[in-house]
Amino acid sequence: MFCHLFETPTVAVCKLTRKTTVHDCVFELSAPRSRPVCTALIVLLASLIALPNGASAKSLSSGAGGTCILHDDDSVRCWGDNSYGQLGIGNTTAMSAPTLIDFDSTPKKIASGVGLHRCAILSDDALYCWGRNNFGQLGISSKDDKYVPTKVELGSMPVQDVSIGAFHTCAVLDDATLRCWGYNWQGQLGLGDAGSGTERTSPTEVTGITSVASVSLGQTHSCAMKEDKSVYCWGDNYYGRVGMPGLALCDQCITTPQGPLTFSTTVKEVMSGGIHSCAVLEGDDPVLGVQLPYWVDLALQ
Repeated sequence: MFCHLFETPTVAVCKLTRKTTVHDCVFELSAPRSRPVCTALIVLLASLIALPNGASAKSLSSGAGGTCILHDDDSVRCWGDNSYGQLGIGNTTAMSAPTLIDFDSTPKKIASGVGLHRCAILSDDALYCWGRNNFGQLGISSKDDKYVPTKVELGSMPVQDVSIGAFHTCAVLDDATLRCWGYNWQGQLGLGDAGSGTERTSPTEVTGITSVASVSLGQTHSCAMKEDKSVYCWGDNYYGRVGMPGLALCDQCITTPQGPLTFSTTVKEVMSGGIHSCAVLEGDDPVLGVQLPYWVDLALQ
C-alpha cells in the first residue's frame, strides 16, 4: 500500500493502491494545533478470524467495541465488548470469539456505528435493534437496554436502509420517507428542535426531506442521499461536518436537513464517520470528504 500526505495546514491526501494487503495509516498535520485529518479506513482484517465450520463471511459490520459478521449461510456472529448487551446474545458478557445471534427470521443487513447499539434489517424487511438505549436509540418506546434483537415498530412499512450514530438511529422506509429516533442534543434527528428533553424514543418522521434513498449517521450528525442523488446533512456542524460553508458551528446546530450539497459530479454514495462525512462520486473523482476546515481526499488508485 502506498500512502501519501501533503503536509499543509489545509489539505491532506491519502492514497491507497488496489494491491493493499493489511495496513492502517493515520496522519497528522504538522501545523500548530493541528488535528488528525486523514485515517485510511481499510475493510480488511489484520489477522484471519477462525469462523465455525468453515463458514464464509458475506459482510462485516464493526462498531464501538465490537464486530459482527453476516455469513454466507445468513447467520450472524458478533464478538467484543458487551457492556450494554450490544452483542445481542442475551447477556452482558464480553466475547473474544464470534458468537451466534438468534433472529426471528433471516438477517440481510447488520448496522453498527460509533454507538453501543446495533440494528438489523431482516429478510421480511422488519427492523430489529439491541444494546444501549439510554436515550431511546433503539426506537422501542422506552429507555431500557435490550440484550437480544428487539423489533422496532414501524407499522407494515418495509425498511430499506438503517444507520447508527452515537446515540441516535435513522431508517429509510419503502415509501422513501425517513424516520429518526434517539438523542437530539445537536439536532441530529432533523426534526427542527435540539437540546435537553428533545430525544425521541420511537421512530419519528423527518418531514424536511423526501424521496430518500439512503442514510448515514455520524457521532452527532446525519446525512442522507435522495433518489435524485442529491445529498442533505444536518445536526452537529462543529468542524463543518454538515458540509455547507457559511453555516454556523455547533453553537447554532443544524436542526433540519440542509442541501443539496455541492459536488463536482453525481454522487454514488454518502458516508458519515464520527466527526466527518464523505461522498463517493461518479467517474474518476476521488472520495471527497466534507470535513471542514480541513478537506480530505481519499482516493483508490
